[in-house]
Amino acid sequence: MVFAADLSEEEILDRAQPLLAYGEMYREAVLAGRELSDLAMRDELTGLPDRRRFFLDLQRSAETARRIGRPLSCIVTDIDDLRRVNEAHGQAVGDSVVRQFGGVLSRIKRSYDTVARLGGDEFGWLLLGVGRDEALRAAERAHRRISESVFDGTHEPIRVTATFGVASLSPGGEWNAQALVENADRALYWGKESGKNMVRFYPPGQEVADA
Repeated sequence: MVFAADLSEEEILDRAQPLLAYGEMYREAVLAGRELSDLAMRDELTGLPDRRRFFLDLQRSAETARRIGRPLSCIVTDIDDLRRVNEAHGQAVGDSVVRQFGGVLSRIKRSYDTVARLGGDEFGWLLLGVGRDEALRAAERAHRRISESVFDGTHEPIRVTATFGVASLSPGGEWNAQALVENADRALYWGKESGKNMVRFYPPGQEVADA
C-alpha cells in the first residue's frame, strides 16, 4: 500500500486498519488450520501423534539431523503379551493399558521428542541429536519405568512388561530414515525372539549393559 507523503499518522492508520484486520484474520486462520491438521493426526485412544504424523516427523527430523550433522535415533516398543491382558480382563481394559502405556512414554520423553502410537500396542519414539549410547539409556529408563508401573484395571491393578528396539543414524554414515525405523523394528523382533522384556539395539554388537 502506498500513501501520500502529506497524510497524517491518524489517516495512515485509518486506511491501513482494514489490511491489519485482514492480516490478523489470516494469521488466526493459519493457526486454526494447523491445529485441525494436528488433531487429524492424533491417535484417538492415546491422544498421541498417530503413525502418519510419526513418519512426517521422521522425515523432518532426519533432514534436520543431516543438515546440522547430528545423530538421530528411533526406539520402537510394544507391550509383551497384551493378548493375555485382553483375555483375562477384556478388550476395554487392554485398551486402557495401551493408553496408560502411551502416557508413561509421553512423560519420559523430552519435550521436543516425538512419541507416537504406530498401531495396536506398538509405539515409536524419535530422538533428534541422540546417538546409540544415549538412546539405549533412554530405552532402559523407559523399560524400568514400565516394569515398575502399576496400570489401573477394572477390578485389580495390572502389571506388564515391554520390549524395546533401538537404532541410530550417525553423521557421515548412510542416511536412510526408513531404514532407521526398520532397524529399530528388527531390534524389537530380536528382543521378542530372545525372551521379551528387554532392550535391544540393531545392528547387534553392543549389549545394553555396556551402554
